[in-house]
Amino acid sequence: LGRKSVTVVGMIAGGAALWAMTLMPETFSLVVAMMVAGFCLISIRAVLTAAALDIVGQREATVIGFLFAIGEGIGALGSLVAGIIGNASLEWALIFAAILAFSVGGLVGALPLRASGQPVRAPA
Repeated sequence: LGRKSVTVVGMIAGGAALWAMTLMPETFSLVVAMMVAGFCLISIRAVLTAAALDIVGQREATVIGFLFAIGEGIGALGSLVAGIIGNASLEWALIFAAILAFSVGGLVGALPLRASGQPVRAPA
């Protein structure tokens, strides 16, 4: 399907599931929405790693280490901000996470990513 389309669909679907969690009246539907959000958002991690490795082309171990370190740092920062927002209202924290997912989906959709399998060209 392509890395770009999988990433955009995963982020938009994950954001929609997060937003839907604020509207769920029953425990069962809330758990289903949580599972959908988790599946959609975690599934794009491998796609983003592969896209970064395509762009860099070499020193894969360094890139993977950098991605995981930065990813965990951003995740911790997001958790901190969502916790501060969630202190006022859990719904606001979920809406904040959904807006971030929609924003990243839109950003990735606007970026010119190469299709997988295209050779990496060194800048002239």
